[in-house]
Amino acid sequence: MTKRELMAKGRSATLDDLKALDPSVTCLTPEPVAAIMGVSAQWLRIKARESPQDLGFGVCVLNSRIYIPVNGLIKFLEGTGRAKSEVNT
Repeated sequence: MTKRELMAKGRSATLDDLKALDPSVTCLTPEPVAAIMGVSAQWLRIKARESPQDLGFGVCVLNSRIYIPVNGLIKFLEGTGRAKSEVNT
């Protein structure tokens, strides 16, 4: 599955869709991640900037851009990710 196909699924995207992503896709923006998690993309952006340690998965904030590594997100959603106290900011 491509990133574009994942984005087109919108709120119907699932963890299985995330796992089916092309291996060349290493990071996602908040929009598809928020759809999978069932939260708003704006909430995810704010949380990533203000308290990324509370998310439970790694985020990369570069100026106004936010990227979420796919592998860390999958581990978090499966329940095998790092505990909040282990997440680096």
